[in-house]
Amino acid sequence: MLVLPGTDPRHPTALAEEVARTLPGGRLATVPIGGELLTADDLARAVAPAVRAFPADDRT
Repeated sequence: MLVLPGTDPRHPTALAEEVARTLPGGRLATVPIGGELLTADDLARAVAPAVRAFPADDRT
């Protein structure tokens, strides 16, 4: 599972890190999801590289 970290109190990065460590095959994306992403297009551009790379990443 690819875990996208947040940057706000409701979606803290520390929780995302813990989730990624806990899940079998869990991976933490390196792009934080925060208030600077104002539209769905902003979000898509920010996370697309991590999402594209995730299935190709052979670490399990």
